[in-house]
Amino acid sequence: MQTQQQPTQARVSKNLNSRKTVQSEISLLMQKGGIPIELQSVAKLATGDKSFGFFAGNEDRANYGHLAHYGLGGKNPIESQKGKLVGFQAELHGPDFAALNLAGDGTYNVLDAANKLINLIRFKITKNKTVLREGSFKSIIDPLPRVLKPFKIGDGTTNGHESVAVVHTQTGNIEERNSGLRVLYLPVEFSNNDSFVFEAWLPSQGTGVDAPLNNHLLVVTALGVEFPK
Repeated sequence: MQTQQQPTQARVSKNLNSRKTVQSEISLLMQKGGIPIELQSVAKLATGDKSFGFFAGNEDRANYGHLAHYGLGGKNPIESQKGKLVGFQAELHGPDFAALNLAGDGTYNVLDAANKLINLIRFKITKNKTVLREGSFKSIIDPLPRVLKPFKIGDGTTNGHESVAVVHTQTGNIEERNSGLRVLYLPVEFSNNDSFVFEAWLPSQGTGVDAPLNNHLLVVTALGVEFPK
């Protein structure tokens, strides 16, 4: 019996340790004089969009700079230009950060469009022309709730609302979560004049963002530490 339990105990111990990866990194940097920062970049989706840039000042140029929280004074998103970003995660919100209405117009078109977006979109992170990571957004964004769409049984003539079953997993913020579960643990250290590019795209052969997601917000959050000038 003991032989069977040991591998399980090892896996549990490994998972508990990985949950502390981002948090431990932040704590160590704070001991060196760093100030914790949580940066936010936003892409407002439009029908047909196929490419998206984050932490590049696009929000200001598109007249919704008030939704972004990162430094625009240099080539990297840290205000003082010196620090370290530790982890990244993505979220999808409704227009103006409203709750995501998966039912959409009643046909669950927002759910279908969001599911397509999350599973098709890819990203690449580059520092000083060196690619640090390339992957899929579904690895850094929480899965959508599982929805059992409503349907009617029988030939009744009375209209009414049908119940919908939803299963949703509540998670913590980027600092509290296991970096292996929808959070990208990717330490990136910055000094003056370092450049940073976080780009994402949909397949060129596809139609781009579906109309039900028009004006929805795709958000990337980065947690890190800044060293003041």
